[in-house]
Amino acid sequence: ELQDTQCISWYEKAFSLGEAAAAYELYRLYADGEFVAVDTAKQLEWLEKGAEANNSDCQLAFACEYLPNGNCEQDYSLALKWMQAAAENGSGVAMTNLAIMYTNGDGVEKDYDIALEWAIKGAKNGDASQLNRYALYYQDGTGFLPHMPGKAIELLQIGVDAGDRSSMVFLANTYLQGLGVEADETKALPLLEAAAKQGDKTSLRLIKEIGPHIYGEDASAKYYEVVKESADNGYYACMVCAYQCLSSGEGVGKDPEAAIKYLEEAACDDYKEAVFYLGAEHMSGDLLKDANPKTAVELFEKVISLGEQDETTAAAQRNLGLMYKEGIGVDQDLEKAITYLESAADNGNIDALLKAALAHDSGGWADLDYEKACSYYAKLAEVGHAGATTCLAFNYEHGLGVPKDFGKAAELYEKAIQLGDPRAMTNLALLYQNEEAIGKDEKRAVELLAEAAKQGYPQAEVLLGFAYYEGKGVSTDLGEALK
Repeated sequence: ELQDTQCISWYEKAFSLGEAAAAYELYRLYADGEFVAVDTAKQLEWLEKGAEANNSDCQLAFACEYLPNGNCEQDYSLALKWMQAAAENGSGVAMTNLAIMYTNGDGVEKDYDIALEWAIKGAKNGDASQLNRYALYYQDGTGFLPHMPGKAIELLQIGVDAGDRSSMVFLANTYLQGLGVEADETKALPLLEAAAKQGDKTSLRLIKEIGPHIYGEDASAKYYEVVKESADNGYYACMVCAYQCLSSGEGVGKDPEAAIKYLEEAACDDYKEAVFYLGAEHMSGDLLKDANPKTAVELFEKVISLGEQDETTAAAQRNLGLMYKEGIGVDQDLEKAITYLESAADNGNIDALLKAALAHDSGGWADLDYEKACSYYAKLAEVGHAGATTCLAFNYEHGLGVPKDFGKAAELYEKAIQLGDPRAMTNLALLYQNEEAIGKDEKRAVELLAEAAKQGYPQAEVLLGFAYYEGKGVSTDLGEALK
């Protein structure tokens, strides 16, 4: 391991003795800035030396420095020179880059045939990304290539034969959707299983969907076989799936100890989902005998620190919000609680959106803020959340955080009714009973109350009883009223 700046002199000595790979390590040192200050001139110096010494990593990196956003003045001719040198030395990435250059005409005349040749070579040397793009071009028939589904399948098969998991999933989807071939799940499944054994998450999801159509009752067990093999081969995404199977008993007997073992192994290397689920286990105490809420807080905080904001980050923020609200594993802090819930809401967590909206709508433990509550309700309404749509309609009806608008309220109530919400039915019925709102329609009001009452909504039952008692929208019927 590199310990201090002495590594510089040792790498320099290694290079002087003919070890060209040392030049690339020196380039990385001056680029990373971990042991020495970042030095662009030194980076370029060692890349050039390594490239001239025929090191493919240096040739590839040096070529990229002459492309847009590189550290050298843009020069496609030099980029092409060193990219070809790296490709000739077996760099699959360089081959793919050449395919891109010939596709776009960067420093060379556009030539799709040459581009495809390089894309195929790239795939056979570990980088099938441009080959898969060409397959997509032929499959869609848009842009510069004709619609040739058969050609797309031919190219994808090259990627599959080279062991590229993206090609496997792409070809599997082609069979699932019947794009240029007859739809055939039996041809898709082995491709998905092969990709899953390389840790591909998309293929695992698709195997779950189509497995029952092929394996029947054995689908869960077959799924776990694939997951376990991949997990045992060190793929963290599959370790999380193995944890889920073993904790739920899906396809295998429940085994909490083995489930946690997979989770801890993946979490040790900061795999984000594993860290989150381990935190959730410490929060719930379902599988862990020594569950510790304080550890859960630490793990959720770690999730937030790991990489970009995504749904796992949002779930961790939501959980921290709940823990700070209730004082679980931390001292109760309502300000932090709403801050975490709002962060989770902003990152799209549905439960956090609802909890933050309700908190601001009621002012019970967070600042009363109807406008913010309505903004959250609106986001939930967009994704079809019935309760939130009703709450937003109610706020339009009463002018809370939004301008009072009976028409908009009625429109939103109707949307929530389509989603089956009895409260929306009842509230809209009340609007129809109010002549000053959207126009009195007592018959429609009774219809709505009757539908809500069928769902056992107490307020609707009471109001329907009064309607029968008073004969509003329906003939007076004391028996029905009493019922």
